[in-house]
Amino acid sequence: MVQWYEDPEYIKMCDCKEIQSQWDPKEGDCCVERGYIDLPLFLLEDVRGYGFITARCFVEDDFFVKEDSIWLPRQEDLQEMCNPREYSVWLSTDFQEWVESEAFKVGDTRNPNSMEQLWLAFVLAEKFNKYWDGSEWANGEWLTNNKTCDML
Repeated sequence: MVQWYEDPEYIKMCDCKEIQSQWDPKEGDCCVERGYIDLPLFLLEDVRGYGFITARCFVEDDFFVKEDSIWLPRQEDLQEMCNPREYSVWLSTDFQEWVESEAFKVGDTRNPNSMEQLWLAFVLAEKFNKYWDGSEWANGEWLTNNKTCDML
């Protein structure tokens, strides 16, 4: 099974201005370098700034350049994007209602490969009114009347 940070579709879904503009890099963040999406990297801070550690080895002299990277937010990062911590109970309810009403019906080809992918779709739908059409984020006018999360 492919991990969420190795999934080419999740990586492509994350490569959008709505997500990337919210990235404030910190140690432990997962990203890929543009053009090298088959090698997920985790940021590691040292005295010279941020370097990389991969799932396979430490990259000694390779340093982080935000503009050359695609951030792959974890599930908790995505949850934080949609809601302040004090509303976490309502967020889970909103998420559940969205999944049941909007998201992925039996036989739907948009079924997610991971919870991160599902939460990413929720964030883009609820916060930016977009949906994944299988190849890119499209404007989601059809979502407007069915929005579940009033606080976003």
